Amino acid sequence: MSEKTELEIAKQTIKNSKDPAEREKAQQKYDALLEKDIQ
Repeated sequence: MSEKTELEIAKQTIKNSKDPAEREKAQQKYDALLEKDIQ
C-alpha cells in the first residue's frame, strides 16, 4: 500500500470514526506519515 493511500485512509478514519481511541491512533499515524513524507 502506498503512503498516499495510507494517508487517505487515516484521514477518513479521523473524519468518520465514532471511537475516540481509534481517531487518536489514526491521527498519530497520519502525523507520522506526514513527517516521513516531509523528510
